[in-house]
Amino acid sequence: MSDTLVFGEADFVTGQPVVNGFVVADIGVTTTESEPGYVNGGRVELGSSGLAPVVINAVQDGSTIVLGIMCRGDTSFDDGDNVVIALRGNGGAQRRIDIGPVWGNAGPTLDLPEVTQTGAGATTSVADPPDIALHSIYTNRNPHSGPTFYERAGPSGSWTLSSAPAGFECKVRSWRPLVTAQSPTEIAWSVELRIPISAVGWITLDDEFGIFVDVIRCFRAHVVIGGTDTAYYGSTQYTFPPNKPLPDAIDVDTDIPAASFARGLKGTMVSQGEGVRIKNGSMGIGNRPVGSAVLTNLINAKPLPATPPKPIPPDNQIIAQLENTGAAASGIVAEVRMANWGIGAPNFSSWALAPGCEPESAPVALSAGIPSAPSVAVETVNNWPTLDVPTEYNPPKQHQCMWVQLRGTTGPVVFSQSSARRNMDFTGFSEEEREAEISAVGYPKPEDGSDSHEFMLRTRCRKIVVSQLIGQKDLSAETITIVGGAVQHAVEAGMVKPDRIADVESHTHLSVNARTVGSTFKDSVVYLWITEGLRRTHKTLIVNGIKTEVWDNGPGDFSLAAFHNGIDDPMGWQLSGPGLIKRGDGVYGIKVKDGKTATIGVKVGAGPEIKPGDTSELPRSFPGEGPGDPGPKPDPKPFGCPFQLILLAVIPTAFYAIGHMIA
Repeated sequence: MSDTLVFGEADFVTGQPVVNGFVVADIGVTTTESEPGYVNGGRVELGSSGLAPVVINAVQDGSTIVLGIMCRGDTSFDDGDNVVIALRGNGGAQRRIDIGPVWGNAGPTLDLPEVTQTGAGATTSVADPPDIALHSIYTNRNPHSGPTFYERAGPSGSWTLSSAPAGFECKVRSWRPLVTAQSPTEIAWSVELRIPISAVGWITLDDEFGIFVDVIRCFRAHVVIGGTDTAYYGSTQYTFPPNKPLPDAIDVDTDIPAASFARGLKGTMVSQGEGVRIKNGSMGIGNRPVGSAVLTNLINAKPLPATPPKPIPPDNQIIAQLENTGAAASGIVAEVRMANWGIGAPNFSSWALAPGCEPESAPVALSAGIPSAPSVAVETVNNWPTLDVPTEYNPPKQHQCMWVQLRGTTGPVVFSQSSARRNMDFTGFSEEEREAEISAVGYPKPEDGSDSHEFMLRTRCRKIVVSQLIGQKDLSAETITIVGGAVQHAVEAGMVKPDRIADVESHTHLSVNARTVGSTFKDSVVYLWITEGLRRTHKTLIVNGIKTEVWDNGPGDFSLAAFHNGIDDPMGWQLSGPGLIKRGDGVYGIKVKDGKTATIGVKVGAGPEIKPGDTSELPRSFPGEGPGDPGPKPDPKPFGCPFQLILLAVIPTAFYAIGHMIA
């Protein structure tokens, strides 16, 4: 349910949430911190792919509700970063909380050049020693600005300032994930709040209440606009419920329409948000060919005529892994649709039915479960025999984005998540080149009156050292699924010998028998390379006096997780194609006619001879926009050292839960 957030009661066995800014462990970010307090609560992923930019956790803790909000994929700490939370209580009265989480532009010690500085984060000064040195973690800090409280008596009109209710708490945290050499900087931050259910001068939250969340990710980039280098401000809004961005400015006159509020459920209403979900969200779907143990987005098609003839690959099985946190359910089927690898259309109807694939899976049933102990996982299977796969799915179109939707056929079924979209690919290569499709299908007409949408493509690459994860007790499901999946595929591909690993089932070899496994992976790294697609809207938003251009996150992203033996080897990439320009390092622009698609080339590799970072050879502006600049020449050497890929591409907004999945 994309309009429901469940606040289950905290589990007193695993522990109650502690409001200190730490919400959940980020993938590849080593820390001794732990937060079991959200085990029974709801979880929402916004802009979801294999690595969601925004994650919201929610739980009830006695007479309060607790919200934990994590934002990542940012490129700079800015005063324009902001969180807006609105609550509608008993009788329709509303309260609003605005928070500026991190220190960006302001501060006496921030003397770095405006174009390159990334701000201080959850501290007033970059000279302040971090609480945890690795990844420069500042935690349990007060926000930069606010919280500022507003109130209004009904569903419309201006807000008036109010004060914090008794029992309110708010803390923030910031960190810097490790990135590869020459990759654009990535920073991340989180906010944690404790809000009373009822207090003097405050509203009362019934067991069903209204909630709205807007996480505004502001970023600066050194880009070329109109032929001029500039420190460019952009922002994108990740809202719950989805696709409800706030207009113009965040101030006392900001309107939050009644239709923008989602359902918050607690107490007696919690069970209405519990039900069937896709296990691990978007990571719980994919193709698992007969005989394989790995989910992938690679489709096996009948080989084209060749001499000598090529063997027919195993039949395809499109899988959705399901589990249940509510009452027993039966008659659940899955429908599958496909789009070429890249940035797909934002709606299910624009994606294509897979020709030759079973349009609906055989129905499955799930036993009852609870948030802290979901039912045993069950899989839906849409069979797709290789001989029935059209030749259009032969290379280079064998890598497909997948969208799975669930429905009940024999009676009412409560879904806490009914769909997921993902592109996952495991492969070994010395040089990987493929096409990515950029779709302008399914959007409103371009706001600037032209016939084309302009997409900004932002790339970055995290570096995850596998040996740092070995033996950790509290690896997140996200880490186990992505990094563990890369490792398991490396085993199947022969890069890691199974007899040197004590346990290769279900990726648990990342956390057991650390001595044996640690020696096996002492030189191993997983590169998590992400290309976000953001659509320029030609609208503006003012936050804390900073005027930004609004970029729509609806296009989604395409990304890869690459297992590589050679911990110190550089990684590099190039994008190419007609109409593609380079706005700045790792930032590209492309215009696509409304309702049409464009194709770009992607080349990625790692090894001792690879030039690191973005080495794309592209013009610096569109024709007629300003002076052109061909940019640096590409590295003439091929990408040589084999490494394993998990390729991911998803349209945003998948919802899943620690205790509840929502979509």
